[in-house]
Amino acid sequence: MPIPLEKIQVIEDEIERLDYEDHNNKNLHTTITSSEQDFSFLNKSSHIKRSVYYDMKSITNHDYQPLRLSFEMEQSSIDYVFRRRYIAHWGLPEWLGDNHFLLQKHRQPANSIRECLISIASIHSETINIWTHLIGTLCIAVTYILFLIDNYPQLDISDIISFSLFFISAILCLTFSTLLHIFINYSPRVLVTVSKLDYI
Repeated sequence: MPIPLEKIQVIEDEIERLDYEDHNNKNLHTTITSSEQDFSFLNKSSHIKRSVYYDMKSITNHDYQPLRLSFEMEQSSIDYVFRRRYIAHWGLPEWLGDNHFLLQKHRQPANSIRECLISIASIHSETINIWTHLIGTLCIAVTYILFLIDNYPQLDISDIISFSLFFISAILCLTFSTLLHIFINYSPRVLVTVSKLDYI
């Protein structure tokens, strides 16, 4: 299902807002940092996932200790992607929550091509969309190849061109739709791009 133009405008506004906030956050980071605070974790590369663990003893004892940050590379593993928690519709960012009838099992914003591709094998709100379009693409591609093999001696160049245009356009249509459903949770920019491809 293509995304309405109003939704694309909301997404583009969200992109501009995030860019503006990123720019302001960089300025704040350079001006607010004091000598006793350690913000070295902000300089870590973006592919490293940060996990926040609360110290429950300090909460019950009313001691105010800072949160401990743990950088875990293993969270980018395939096993982590399969076990990651899904979120409900009301927990989605505005740019991602376009279908109000799907209430659960939404993928979190990934910002990772690898996570998006690995999530093809898990069950979530886009699973049926991904697999029906992907299987349809493969079936049409196989049909096209078999059609050409079986009928090549009988076809002239105009028949080959017309049938090729038909099959290739069907394959591209389903491929673009598959890409939309796979990468819909990557980022607002990618969502706009794959939505435009899906409109073609």
